[in-house]
Amino acid sequence: FALGQGLLLGGFIGMWVANRRFSSRLNLTTIANELLYEKSLLPLQIFGADGLSLGMNEAQRDFLGLPSTQYGVGEFNVLSDPLSLHQGWDKDFRKALEGETVVCENMVSKLDSPTNSWRTRKETLKIKQVLHPIKDPSGTVLGVVYMSLDLTGISKKQEALEESDTRYRAAVETALDAIITLD
Repeated sequence: FALGQGLLLGGFIGMWVANRRFSSRLNLTTIANELLYEKSLLPLQIFGADGLSLGMNEAQRDFLGLPSTQYGVGEFNVLSDPLSLHQGWDKDFRKALEGETVVCENMVSKLDSPTNSWRTRKETLKIKQVLHPIKDPSGTVLGVVYMSLDLTGISKKQEALEESDTRYRAAVETALDAIITLD
C-alpha cells in the first residue's frame, strides 16, 4: 500500500465503523453487548438453534485451547458432535432450545476423550456450565449462549487442602507427645 491508499482505506473503515455504530438501527445497548461479549473474561460461545457454533470470545478460545476464535464456527455442532453426545451436552442444549436456562454445577468435561476430534486441550476439566436461550421479542428461541467457568484449579486446591487436613489430623491423633496449638 502507498501511504495515500492506506489513509484512504483507513478513512473508509473509520467512516464505516462510525456509521455502523451511530446509525439509528444500532444503539448504545447493542454496542455495549458486543463489547461485553468480546471482552468478557468469562468464556462465552454462541450457538444457533440448529446447534452450530456461531462464534466464541477470546476467553472461550483460551479455555478450550483452540487455535482461533473462528475455529469450528459453522462446523462444530453440539447436537451431533461425538464428544457432545457421549457426555450428554446435547440434552442440556435441547433444554435451552426449549427456552430453559440450564445450569450444570461441577460438570466433568473429558476433552482427553478419544471421541474429541477437535484441536482442544487434551485434559479432563471440571466446569460450571450455563446454557441460556437467546429469544426474539415474541419468545422464539433463536440460539443459545454458552457460558463456562473452569473449576478444575479450585477442585485441585480443595483436594490438596483436604489431603493436608487428613495428614494433619492423622499426625495429631497418632502423636505420642502432647501437641498444643495456639492461635
